[in-house]
Amino acid sequence: MKLKSAVLICFVVGFGQLCPASGACETALGEGREASRSLLLVPFANPLRGYEANTLLWFSAAELGCAGIQKLGAERHLESSLAGRVVLLSLSGYLTNAASYYSHEIAHEFDVVRGTPHLWIDLSDWSHLVPRLVLNHWTDYYTDQEIMSIHDTGTAGLEVVRRQTRISAAGLIQNELDAQLVSRLSACDGRMMPQRAVSLIANHVYEFSYNLLNGHDQIDLWPQGRQVVIHDNDIVGYAGHMQELGIAFSRDDWLLSSALAFFASASTWNSVRAVARYLRGGDEGVPNISFKLPNGSSVSPPDFFLFPTIRGLFLQSELHVAGVFREDDGLRVDVGTGLDSFGANRTGYVDLIRVGGAYDALGISIASVRFDLVPFGYCDVTRALDYTGYCTGLTVNAPLGRRACLSARIESSEDDMLSQTILNKEEGMNILMVLGVGF
Repeated sequence: MKLKSAVLICFVVGFGQLCPASGACETALGEGREASRSLLLVPFANPLRGYEANTLLWFSAAELGCAGIQKLGAERHLESSLAGRVVLLSLSGYLTNAASYYSHEIAHEFDVVRGTPHLWIDLSDWSHLVPRLVLNHWTDYYTDQEIMSIHDTGTAGLEVVRRQTRISAAGLIQNELDAQLVSRLSACDGRMMPQRAVSLIANHVYEFSYNLLNGHDQIDLWPQGRQVVIHDNDIVGYAGHMQELGIAFSRDDWLLSSALAFFASASTWNSVRAVARYLRGGDEGVPNISFKLPNGSSVSPPDFFLFPTIRGLFLQSELHVAGVFREDDGLRVDVGTGLDSFGANRTGYVDLIRVGGAYDALGISIASVRFDLVPFGYCDVTRALDYTGYCTGLTVNAPLGRRACLSARIESSEDDMLSQTILNKEEGMNILMVLGVGF
């Protein structure tokens, strides 16, 4: 596929319904690939209330920071030496890792239903190598009795445990979505840039590394006066709550499946190649791995994203096809299912297959302005092929000058695995608008 400037790829955020590319944005950027190495994606939504806006917020923050580092490197001629490139890429890695951390932690606030989400930065705590983000969802959401009962099977209300399961999984889901955004941007551009490569690796490896390093920690309850402090982590918390819900769950199986999802993804190796080529020779990007088909189309190997859900582990695979019917169109095909479909019976009981995709080739012109239309659709069925839900809609992309683009995604969904179970959206109509600026 020709470069489609990703300003619209805000909808590529990996929520299944996002456009694979946008011709309108190519026009908006005007000068093509080299003119827009960085993107700002500004959602008209509260990042403390949903995955999509949170992803776009921290992606944009990382892009701004990395653009500043690139400018510093150009002014100081650091990219001309290996040592300089190591310093620049290390700084970019630090910034993208910080964005990954803050994005992850904020996601834990999404299920707060009592009170207003609030947080602050603790400048005295650098245990995560950045100032710690302190959340207050316990004080707004649970009473002390509810906190104690969560870990006392038989006394906790089912809905309390289900909500705490979602809270434990939220940060890991957010990291997968953050990685998916970068993966889809790379697919649209046809190449992976080194600064985005370190971002993708940091987010995509998060679930596996968290399992590997902390998957066998224990949950501790620390009474402090009239309050209780729960000392656990996302992996232990999610696995424990799944078992409290009566769902057989193995942390070892989760570790193995998260490793496979990371190492089997084409975008992982695109990222490794981008980092290696940048360090070796200063290359600003590498072409993605793809294969030519007899009809002239090119198809990329699939990416895999593993989501911990209230029903169990859900694996989404996706691949991109360029030049399906003409040189500049694009098709993304998504297939998702629970790991129980592969016989992994200790990772939850999902019993669901989600199939669909998005096609980028349609457009209309009004008053000499071209609007790109990206239809998408997904269907959810059980393994017995009984219908359970759907998600369908349209993304409309409109250029605003030479370097900006306004996007609106209009979607309708009902009992959809991604929209409802993972993203926790309301059923029915949802609209998301995003302003994209290339610089």
